[in-house]
Amino acid sequence: MTGNIDNDLQEEMTTLLQAKVEMYQRTADLVDQDDDDEERIEPDASRALSEESQLCELAASMVMAILANVLEESCRLRLLKFKGTAGPNFDAVIAQLEVDSKVPRTSKKTERKKEPLDFAVVGDT
Repeated sequence: MTGNIDNDLQEEMTTLLQAKVEMYQRTADLVDQDDDDEERIEPDASRALSEESQLCELAASMVMAILANVLEESCRLRLLKFKGTAGPNFDAVIAQLEVDSKVPRTSKKTERKKEPLDFAVVGDT
């Protein structure tokens, strides 16, 4: 285990994430189906926004824990699995995981190859 969070708790978090994604998808489908029924759109849209908000809060907490190396790589992969299926706000939250993985790491070899720049001093001549 790479992090400080117990494996059982990590499994519970990923199970909760799965349940929240499914709830969001169901409520989002209700909003899409109710395009003809104006009276039902408002409560379903409100519920979908609430579900998405709860999902994003959970995802944001998990992202911060992953970036702090408290959660394992499997949690990161689980979050990325739902990219494109859980709404645009969720995608924005987990985008930080992709940005972090693209940051180039400098090795000791590249640091040694850097040479100091020589600057010529231009005087009054």
